[in-house]
Parts: sequence; structure tokens; C-alpha cells
Amino acid sequence: MSFFLRIALLCVLFNSLYSNVWAQGLVVKEDIRHVKCEGDANGRVKLFVTGGHPPYQYKWNDGSVHDNLVNLKPGNYSCVIIDSKQNVTRKNFRIHGSQRLDVNHSVESNNGIAAISFNVRGGESPYKATFVRNDGSYGAFDLNGKNNLESGAYTIYVSDSRGCVKELIVDN
Repeated sequence: MSFFLRIALLCVLFNSLYSNVWAQGLVVKEDIRHVKCEGDANGRVKLFVTGGHPPYQYKWNDGSVHDNLVNLKPGNYSCVIIDSKQNVTRKNFRIHGSQRLDVNHSVESNNGIAAISFNVRGGESPYKATFVRNDGSYGAFDLNGKNNLESGAYTIYVSDSRGCVKELIVDN
């Protein structure tokens, strides 16, 4: 066999092996960030595609054509990925929302002193509470007991471990 024929056969063999490795299919991995707080639109899906034949096309169910989606609300999203040889794969994603942070409070006033207690549900514990009084003074609240404060108007901020905040106005 001539030298050129051997080279040609090796090229055909290499091309066949190389194509078979690439034809193993598209592999899609994702990095998902869920929505931080109720009402936010800060979810994200970032795709990392290997295999197939680059470059890749992306067709999201919202019309986007990039490898990532940002500023997402909770919901279902899907993407069709197509390589340059028209190999196709589809991936579905769910962006989760945060559980609503609910705060109920009760106030008992007695001789100019207000006893304020809280019931916090939802969000993600642990919780913290702070207050700002109408005169500008401020402080922390104990969410597990009663808080005795002078009568007056207060803005109370209850936050969860994710940084979600619920604001209450208390005037006693």
C-alpha cells in the first residue's frame, strides 16, 4: 500500500472515530438560582453545553436565544438546544419562589407602656426584628416574647435568613 493511501485511510479512520465521539450527544448542565423573596424576579438559569457539534443555538420558551435567562419569576422554563449538525435536546427547569413571610402582632397598652408580641410564619428562619420609633430612636425586638416599649408610633422590620423583610406600622 502506498504512503498516500495509508495516510488517506488513517484520516478516514480518525475522522470516523472523532465524529463518533462528538455524536455522543449534547450534554447540558445548569446552574439555577431560585427567587430570593416573594414578589422578586431574581431567579436565573445558566446553561453549560458540551458534546455534539458547536456552536449551539438556544431557544427558550420565552423567546430568548442566549445560554442563560435572568430576572426570572417563579415558574416553569424550557430550552431547546441545537448544535451545528441539527442535533436537538430539550431541558425543562423550575424556578422556585420563597415562602411568603407573614408577621402578626398584638399590642397591649398599660400606663404608657406597650407590650408588643409577634407571631412569624413563612420565610426562612431564623428571624430578626428591629424597630424605628417616630422620634428616630431604634432597637431590636425579641420575637419570642413580649417587648415593652413606651407608647408611640413604631415602624417594625422583621427579616428572615434570606434577607426578606416585612414592614409593620404600630401606633399604640
